[in-house]
Amino acid sequence: MALMFRGSTSTPLYRDMVYTIIVYRLPHSIILGKGKRLTARIEGRICSISKTVVEAIYTVLPRHANPINVLHGGVALEWIVATSNLAASRVARGPVVLASLDHVFFVSPVRIGENSVVTSWIELVGETSLSLTTLMEAENPTTGKRRVTTLAHLTMVAVDRNLKPRKVQAIVKPSDSVEEMLFLDAMRRRSLGNRCRTKRKDVVHNIGKPRPLVPGMALESYRFAYPEDTVMLDVVDASKLLYIMDELAGITGLRYVHDPVVTASVDYTCFYSPIWVSETIQFYSALTFVGKRSIEVTIKVVARNEMTGEERHITTAYFTLVHVGPDGRSRPVPQYKPSTDEELELVAEGEARRRQRMKLLSSFTDRFGDYQRMAEWLRKHKG
Repeated sequence: MALMFRGSTSTPLYRDMVYTIIVYRLPHSIILGKGKRLTARIEGRICSISKTVVEAIYTVLPRHANPINVLHGGVALEWIVATSNLAASRVARGPVVLASLDHVFFVSPVRIGENSVVTSWIELVGETSLSLTTLMEAENPTTGKRRVTTLAHLTMVAVDRNLKPRKVQAIVKPSDSVEEMLFLDAMRRRSLGNRCRTKRKDVVHNIGKPRPLVPGMALESYRFAYPEDTVMLDVVDASKLLYIMDELAGITGLRYVHDPVVTASVDYTCFYSPIWVSETIQFYSALTFVGKRSIEVTIKVVARNEMTGEERHITTAYFTLVHVGPDGRSRPVPQYKPSTDEELELVAEGEARRRQRMKLLSSFTDRFGDYQRMAEWLRKHKG
């Protein structure tokens, strides 16, 4: 692992925090810019969006790749959330947890040997929450040219040592027209975060397994929550959780298609409850929709306290996977004809999600270039 730091820190809390995240959560070749960017206090607790920027550069090695030699979707999600966690915890001055992840679309692969540049910044700070945008780009190490891989919007919540929400003693204030655009866009997305909060109490006890569309296309996986799965508290880090969820979705897709599949998107995902160290994590996977060249796999996560028998719904996510051939082009997937009322219902629900997904993809694609230019502007004005 290669680490490069420039500058120094006068805040031991941040030095320890950054060291923990880098060494235990990001075991890759990484450059995190100027040391002061990672560890310096936000002067006056009021700062511009550009002052919250954190940039991480990962070299994609064979261990990070999927069977077709491009960056594994689960690894990409892990890097996105880990970098976002670092940006949010700097401003919150302490632990944060992931509350929601907006739709993520992977529009360009990162190949072995290329760099994955992950840039994260805070756009809006609420009483206890922080709204972030994280851009992932693929960088040619020879030419330095970059292309957009994906864009993610996340909501983090600042918590205390007992995992109770705590107030964020900071304000992020736009400093110019570019930052004003980012701020207003974050305000628009805030309503989706409210939807997560209103649903949390209603769904946390919904521990039923997802129904598969195709008989036999459902998998289960179990594992303990270990200290190595955490970052700052005794709860499983969301980046680790998303990696495992993506991996199980890929296995489910491979079992149906009998050929490699890659993650194309992850729908809007809410996290309803934490998973404590020593609890059992139960992963349920089900194939819930079949398109022409893609499939949808639903992953549900349930935590179980083996001492009390209590079970809690942690999250449910919809992964879209595309069948890809050796040439990197998409290929048709085996078709399935529904034959029961339940299967017809699942197809209708999956088709509705697919239409919504395609509508969002169109708007995301149109904005990728804008966000790439904004990210470059923020990096230059970080100071």
